[in-house]
Amino acid sequence: MLSAQCFRVLYVSALAGLFAGASGCTLVKAKKDLARLDQTVQIGGKVTCAPMTDKPICVALFEGTPGSDPKKLIAYQVIYKTGSFSFLQKPGDYFVFAYEDANEDGAFQFTERVGWHGDPSLITVGPGEVKERIAIALRSPEQAGKELPLLYAKQVRQVDMQVEDKHAGTIAGLDDPRFDRATGPLGMWEPVTFFERYGAGIFFLQPYEQDTIPVLFVHGVGGTPRNFEALVNGLDRKRFQPWVAQYPSGVRLPLLADFYAKLLKEIQVQHKVPRVIVVAHSMGGLVARGFINRLTSDGQFFIPLFVSISSPWQGHPGAGLGVEHSPVILPCWYDMSPGSPFLDALQKTPLPSGTRHYLLFGYRGGKALMTEGNTDGTLPLASMLDLAVQGSAVKVFGFNETHNGILESPDVSACLTRIFDDHAR
Repeated sequence: MLSAQCFRVLYVSALAGLFAGASGCTLVKAKKDLARLDQTVQIGGKVTCAPMTDKPICVALFEGTPGSDPKKLIAYQVIYKTGSFSFLQKPGDYFVFAYEDANEDGAFQFTERVGWHGDPSLITVGPGEVKERIAIALRSPEQAGKELPLLYAKQVRQVDMQVEDKHAGTIAGLDDPRFDRATGPLGMWEPVTFFERYGAGIFFLQPYEQDTIPVLFVHGVGGTPRNFEALVNGLDRKRFQPWVAQYPSGVRLPLLADFYAKLLKEIQVQHKVPRVIVVAHSMGGLVARGFINRLTSDGQFFIPLFVSISSPWQGHPGAGLGVEHSPVILPCWYDMSPGSPFLDALQKTPLPSGTRHYLLFGYRGGKALMTEGNTDGTLPLASMLDLAVQGSAVKVFGFNETHNGILESPDVSACLTRIFDDHAR
């Protein structure tokens, strides 16, 4: 009979085979990396203004030290009306400012309403600490000038709203080293290291063109944008432009959904994007459905077409077993576990009436590790073909392909072309 320790060793080895082939060394690194993730702090709150605005509000987080002025822009978010903001950062000292982007150019002008936390006051957060009741009230330029004259000093110039680890329309080709297939497992097993090295966001594969429809490709766990090379090459570039999502796939799925909802709103405002098509593979389908739900709850409706490819709508049994038995637990496993609160919330929130969902899946693979019934070599068909999701989809297409091979299929590329053609018409 196996000892408990021996069982754990064999179990982790099996999970490693299921989730991108991690070695024992990788598991050790993952444990250290995830320990750093546990130290992450949360800084959140709400912005108010009177009268209320229908313009976007930009909330900026600056690095600071006790007794100093704000120094470096660390992160920023775009919210609407009197919305809430939330930042995940490493422990440290921060200042929070917000302004109404009245002309929607993504930059602060001295004629726009602005607000800050305190007078402004430094926010100090320790490892794992949460500070989420920060209140910021926007002032008129006249009032702000009286309360904080330094903000309007001659030597102060508008801040370049760019941060190194956040990509909101950065132009890059699929041959970019950041998209190398080896970076995918790093993002799964060592998400903090991945984020520090490559950042996350949405990349444009060409300069934005107002007359073409963006198609955002969202990869799955352990994946990269390069997984979509065949499908991207099949796009009619005269009518469609490819965007790709890049993110560390080991983190919690609600965080990813929230991140991409905010990022898409920011890009939509910056480029006046009327609509975006979303194509997502595997776990990326859950992330995409999550950010579509977030946008819908915020009253944003600019995703009229959503195509999911081999997505585990009922989760993966291996993720649930990993949460129960593995000594190293990837955060995404909690949300990928069958019956998780995240999966339940996806099912309970219907897609908006203006969003058409096409469900694509593969069925070549037979049995797979830690699953019962037929699979595509990785995911159970029962999970990909959840009856409720099928029922709400416009059409369901099956292909004689494996879980990863489906992205290389000429038949799938032709199917997408037909779907896109129908939508464009």
